[in-house]
Amino acid sequence: MKALITDMRHASASEEKKVFDAAGIELDTTFSNNEDELIEHGRGAVGFLVSYAKVTRRVMEALPDLKVIVKYGIGVDTIDLAAATDLGKYVANIPDYCTEEVALHALALALGGLRMVPKFSLMVRNGTWAADPEGTIVSRPSMERLGLVGFGRIARKLHELAKPVFSETLFFDPFLDASQIRVQGVRKVATLGELFAESSVVSVHTPLTPQTTGLVDRAAVSNGRGVVLINTGRGGVVAEDAVREGLEKGWLSFFGADVYWQEPPDFGDPATESFLRDPRVSITPHVGWCSAMSAQEVRRKAAEEVVRVAIGGRPLNVVNREILVQGEGKS
Repeated sequence: MKALITDMRHASASEEKKVFDAAGIELDTTFSNNEDELIEHGRGAVGFLVSYAKVTRRVMEALPDLKVIVKYGIGVDTIDLAAATDLGKYVANIPDYCTEEVALHALALALGGLRMVPKFSLMVRNGTWAADPEGTIVSRPSMERLGLVGFGRIARKLHELAKPVFSETLFFDPFLDASQIRVQGVRKVATLGELFAESSVVSVHTPLTPQTTGLVDRAAVSNGRGVVLINTGRGGVVAEDAVREGLEKGWLSFFGADVYWQEPPDFGDPATESFLRDPRVSITPHVGWCSAMSAQEVRRKAAEEVVRVAIGGRPLNVVNREILVQGEGKS
């Protein structure tokens, strides 16, 4: 019996190997770049550990021994959930390994945007010392509202961290009823447009699904007046054209993100290069999750999910929960 790491960003699989060695499971670290390689390398694997690999229906149908696909992290948009459910294969993620890290990264981007740190830093690097900064600084955060798109684990942690900084936290989340919220200093709004109209910072914390693709669009952004927009979720949740137009028309004063619409960006494209060099834009390379502790935790927890299934159980964090009504899954 074996487990396959389909691809990974980290340099060593030592954490995973410790877990699998203790369970008597072979670990295969042969990376796969396409469907054919996933099928070839995945033969005999009970579980996949996935960073960015696209695990399609064709791959799953070709691998009857595959019982569980575990995402290193939270977003499972590269895995065909419907196919996995149809074929009786668990999809699991690790939703709690980097809550503090991502929330803190979002707050850092937000404060950098409010204080225009990237712009002022760039001025100094270019040999300019600002004599009169008043036209650049946005506002005093303690007199402004923080808006959250989605109010899950990371968004709630961001609220906790930001509570001493902002006057109030608003959130938009159609899947949560206001009566379910037991958090002080938080108010639900009915629409995204309202969120942008009432907030000086809007931070995006929702997974990428067919329903959320392009959710933060022109109609929502156009309600803003110099909003600092932050995205540490997935690039596709925010419409790229809405960001560009928002910066041009003043609906947005700053855009900070730890994700991009295409990762990595096409650095050779003139339009992309111009956007990334804009002093009102600050992009980090999908590193918000990372700390010494979270890096070890996600690898260990991902391996443990595979072991649970290999010994006849089920994952702790099942994403395709429809499979649970089918029993313990099918091979």
